[in-house]
Amino acid sequence: ASNVDSLSVDETGRASAVTVRGSLYWLTHRDGPARTIADTPGVRVRLPEMLGSGGQVAYVTDADGPDAVEIAYLPRASGDRPPRRLASGLLGRVQEMISDPDGERLAIASNDGRLLLLDTGEEEVEAAEPAEAVEKGPSGSTRADLHAATGAATPDSAVPADEHPGLSELIRSVNGPVRDLAFSPDGDWLTWSHPGVGRSLRQIKLARISGPGAPAIVDVTNGRFEDENPVFTEDGRYLAFLSWRGFDPVYDVHTGDLSFPLGCRPYLVPLSSATPSPFALSPDGRPAAGGLDPVDVPDGGTSEGSTVMVEFEGLESRVTPFPVSASKYSALAPVSGGGLVWLRWPISGALGETFANPADMSGRPTLEHFNIAKARRTELVDHLDWFAVSGDSSRLVVMDDGELRALPATEPGDGDTTVYLDLRRILHEVDPGAEWRQAYGEAGRIIRDYFWEPDMCGIDWDGVLDQYRPLVERVASPDEFADLLREVLGELGTSHAYVSPARRNEGPPHYQRAIGLLGANLVCRDGAWTIQRILPGDSSDSKARSPLAGTGIREGAVLTHVDGRPVDPVAGPYPLLTAAGGTTVELTFSPAGGGPSRRVAIMPLVDERPLRYQDW
Repeated sequence: ASNVDSLSVDETGRASAVTVRGSLYWLTHRDGPARTIADTPGVRVRLPEMLGSGGQVAYVTDADGPDAVEIAYLPRASGDRPPRRLASGLLGRVQEMISDPDGERLAIASNDGRLLLLDTGEEEVEAAEPAEAVEKGPSGSTRADLHAATGAATPDSAVPADEHPGLSELIRSVNGPVRDLAFSPDGDWLTWSHPGVGRSLRQIKLARISGPGAPAIVDVTNGRFEDENPVFTEDGRYLAFLSWRGFDPVYDVHTGDLSFPLGCRPYLVPLSSATPSPFALSPDGRPAAGGLDPVDVPDGGTSEGSTVMVEFEGLESRVTPFPVSASKYSALAPVSGGGLVWLRWPISGALGETFANPADMSGRPTLEHFNIAKARRTELVDHLDWFAVSGDSSRLVVMDDGELRALPATEPGDGDTTVYLDLRRILHEVDPGAEWRQAYGEAGRIIRDYFWEPDMCGIDWDGVLDQYRPLVERVASPDEFADLLREVLGELGTSHAYVSPARRNEGPPHYQRAIGLLGANLVCRDGAWTIQRILPGDSSDSKARSPLAGTGIREGAVLTHVDGRPVDPVAGPYPLLTAAGGTTVELTFSPAGGGPSRRVAIMPLVDERPLRYQDW
């Protein structure tokens, strides 16, 4: 679990796309196998994003050097198809990426302040691919080949966004990157937090990106405060955001000084003046339970084809604080039923002595749900690290002290509604040399993109990277890699540039897990690993049953993939079944008589001796 970078939950909350050390896996929540989506040594993928319910997942990859978006197809939806790569080298350093509800468009926040829109349709991709292919280098190599061979950086804006099919620039910030992107339920509107002048001032902006009058951009707040994390409610009637605009000072008990430890609160904006605020006074009073009058509560969320209406006039004057205590809040997100969830962080001392348990000074937040219709707050999870919301907003996946679990989005989970995700099903093979080569190239790009002086103080940064790159091949430990990066940074002659080595002994506690056994005899015939015999076993012994029994796989079938990874013609499937005993894996077979491939989910044995004894 400590190696899980991020995840994106699918439309129904049944499975997630999970990134582990730069590789991407498809993990079903309850039972089922894990499947490899993208796992190339020396290539890092990040920021996975499900594209609606179409069985596709988008993510950022550095396979070409600079960032690009890649779209992969999930096998259960569209079969085995190669991924598509879009806008390579045109995005800058991608800070954030989200998809609209239908998966037809991505919004991308770049480090250079651009807010980009990228169409995900296949027609645009097919028109863009020849341009990449015809750019030849020495000996007929492509630009991507030269990147892979040299690791050299290329201009991230070689082609203007508006000249690339399907890619357009919505707005550009001159004060730093935009962040906290969110689409409306109908996909016609986009909101974000826009940086202002100063260290922390930000304002909420709203743009119509489809439909009449698009594009049109309006300011929701005036930029006097630090406003962040805007989201639309699922019914499309409200915009909510977090704002650090509380200036109620607290006296220090020892010296009498004043400070502002409680400055944040969520705020709500009715998008139309005709939409009632659940917190405003009503001439007819409020229901006994509080919240909105039942006649003002819609029967359901935004239905398919409905339109979110925004009344620009008086938008800022309709901002209303939630009736909750000021504190530290983050990760505001909409959930089903028109409600919201957020993280509320404890207020604690810098030394950690305010915690009840001195051994635990992590200060982890609490996950809370707010029902707008009833104006009621409920605690869902006492302490957690982070969470993600499913595409239909009905389920949450929570990371809690190294443990992933899925639970309802609107009420505390119980034994029947909570599913614990078995991460042992993800078997990730690490190639340290390839990781260090990739990390060296990415570190060089990050330093170039974020350095305080745009021209790198006149230093030939690409030349510095090329000078030290041969030493990467001699690195043998994380400490040596950190030492190498320190030497590279030293060439800049600047302060506040530090490198820390990766944690030692990272990953879960060491334990032995058995190799997965299939209860069958396999033989290699011309590089194809063929089922020679499935052991019959005996029904009197529950341990004497082959995992392939009853799956419909017959003798003569060829095992081609294990969890989406191709079977090596020499080593066979056994390296891919390492530590897979007792967990669910996916096997892909090519039938003996021809025809389409078949995928089956099985649980390999940890011990074949009872099965082989019964067969004997």
